Amino acid sequence: MAKARRQSRAVRACLGAALAAAVAVALPSHGRTGQPADPAACEEVDKHYLLEREQLNARVLTDLLFEAAQKDCAALVDQFLAAGASVKARTGIGNTALIVAARAGHADMVQLLLARGAEIDQPNLNGVTALLAAATNGRAAAAKALLAAGAGVGIADKNGVTPLIAAAFNGDRETAALLIQAGANVQELDQTGKSAIVYAAGRGAAPIVTLRLNAGIDVNRRWQ
Repeated sequence: MAKARRQSRAVRACLGAALAAAVAVALPSHGRTGQPADPAACEEVDKHYLLEREQLNARVLTDLLFEAAQKDCAALVDQFLAAGASVKARTGIGNTALIVAARAGHADMVQLLLARGAEIDQPNLNGVTALLAAATNGRAAAAKALLAAGAGVGIADKNGVTPLIAAAFNGDRETAALLIQAGANVQELDQTGKSAIVYAAGRGAAPIVTLRLNAGIDVNRRWQ
């Protein structure tokens, strides 16, 4: 009980400090969108294709598709899909091309893959969806594209980490605001018993704490 009280006091102290700072401190935007397609990088992917085209099979096409998605090479993605690559193909750990594109922050690529039939909430073996990958890596533009397409805002990974918790842990106000606007549950706890506001307060991310307070979170709720 004594330990729980000390922890509760520590969280409230962090909240107080964060809120006091909120008046004067503006957190820089973390809405990284990923770099624009690099022509040289796409040329490299095309070279890989030319080297392999005499012995193309499903595995080679999948590898090329994922490389093109990672490097934001839209024309090549369409080319590989037309050649027989599957937009639903997965890596050994269950990642899809959509997860790869979201993690890299390529919003246009996310939209392209969804238009080609990618499953928006398909998780990998760790339970990570494309939206969680975007939130974990501070990719607000990709997260916005996924939310606009109907991504599940509250789907957690195997550790109970939701996109909102991931954004709070990273101090990513832009992505957190998008998630809350889309209806994310600000009270959700991960498997350690902590909510997004605990992580935000612990990192001194005052604007994110304010977002959650405005969303109606219970500041007196104890964490484990």
